[in-house]
Amino acid sequence: MILYDELRYPGRFYPQASIERMATLATLYGMDPPPVQSCRVLELGCGEGGHLLPLAHAFPDSEFVGVDLSEVSIDRARNAAAQLGLEKVHFEAGDLGAFRADADTFDYIIAHGVFSWIPPAIQEKLLEVCSRRLAPRGVAYISYNTYPAGHLRAFHATWHGFTPATFRTLARRPTRRERS
Repeated sequence: MILYDELRYPGRFYPQASIERMATLATLYGMDPPPVQSCRVLELGCGEGGHLLPLAHAFPDSEFVGVDLSEVSIDRARNAAAQLGLEKVHFEAGDLGAFRADADTFDYIIAHGVFSWIPPAIQEKLLEVCSRRLAPRGVAYISYNTYPAGHLRAFHATWHGFTPATFRTLARRPTRRERS
């Protein structure tokens, strides 16, 4: 069991990572993306399937594959898909660093929120998976945290190690002289 299994992250549907939105934006930028009604979708870091399950329900003629490091999350995703009767969504537990070399190509690849939380070597692997597994007319969506808001997430992840003096220092506003 990994730490990620102990800290549940159920996920949800992310409109900005919807295949409909991806296809629309790709079209607006002059691309000719595959039709979302009959496409192949890969989500890297799918968690419990909170994003893929609604897509699989909305697009029953498309095929969906979710990959996540957490076997616990993948089991939850599989159970949810079975309860919903979704037959064209599949979930695989696996390390992105060991992604199958024989994997098929996909029309849409989604990696929402994963890039910021994985080490640089795995970030490279994620980009490599997109490069090798994206269909010729395909579209990839990779989101990542940026500053200053990303700083707040990093702060939240490490807040337990701060002392009251640290908080006072962070909250202190610099004087005019210090700002110039």
